[in-house]
Amino acid sequence: MLTPAVDPLPTSTSYTYEVDGAGSTMLILQAILPVLFFPSEEKGVNEVVVTLGGGTNASFAPFSDYIELLLLPLLSRLCHLHASLEVVKRGFFPRGGGEVKVSVMKADKSWSGFKLEERGEVTSITLWVAAAGAKQEEVQEMEAAALALLKRDASVRKAVTKAKIARADTRRAPSKGSALLIVAETSTGCLLAGDALSGKEKQSGKQLGEAAAKSLLAQLRHGGCVDEHMQDQLLVYGALASSPSHILTGPLTDHTRTGIAVLTQLIPSLKVEVEKKGGTTNLIKLLPHSQ
Repeated sequence: MLTPAVDPLPTSTSYTYEVDGAGSTMLILQAILPVLFFPSEEKGVNEVVVTLGGGTNASFAPFSDYIELLLLPLLSRLCHLHASLEVVKRGFFPRGGGEVKVSVMKADKSWSGFKLEERGEVTSITLWVAAAGAKQEEVQEMEAAALALLKRDASVRKAVTKAKIARADTRRAPSKGSALLIVAETSTGCLLAGDALSGKEKQSGKQLGEAAAKSLLAQLRHGGCVDEHMQDQLLVYGALASSPSHILTGPLTDHTRTGIAVLTQLIPSLKVEVEKKGGTTNLIKLLPHSQ
């Protein structure tokens, strides 16, 4: 049985955390973000600004772009929790050296549960490119390869014809590196993404582009409203809501299973149900103590 420690809520308006090398800044943000929405009332803090130093695009962790473009917009729309993220400097393996500033506004006392149950049709596709030290031809090859592969899939073909491309400023990045995040938005407001990141071994732009496209298509095939990386990130916000939340997902990840186990131990009154919806699709129901 887990025994949570009760530490003071944020009492300052600003905090700074540094990660050695290219360690993920976003894993730190994931851990502290729920707490940052509830700063100390005694100190009158209404906004907390956190500066994170280290890797912005790291392996086995969400990109800073993913948090900025998917998680934070979803929290704003679903829970009325407002935060913004700015990448001041990109940080790739091995040196890291990136910098991210996150501004978090104080939450209302509570928010209603949310329902993500209808996927809808994919209506827009956006490629978010961060390439430090890469040649222009390599970046264009990556973008073209991703779009070419996506066009072969009927479920996104129409959206791909009007796809947008955004390129991040990477001029200050201490290390070379390339990252591609492809975001799909649906007619019901669902946001799902696939990504690819250059590693220790040299990869062509074509390989990275196709890898990101395959990653997105894999997330879209299961029919859920969130991709595999968003499943566990939304759990805590559903658990803290004042009414039930439903999340339609694909196969449950180990992170999601662990998150459910931890939350139900930390919040004994929380009930979580997982309903099979056919194929590999599941509906996660978070039932807070008020029910």
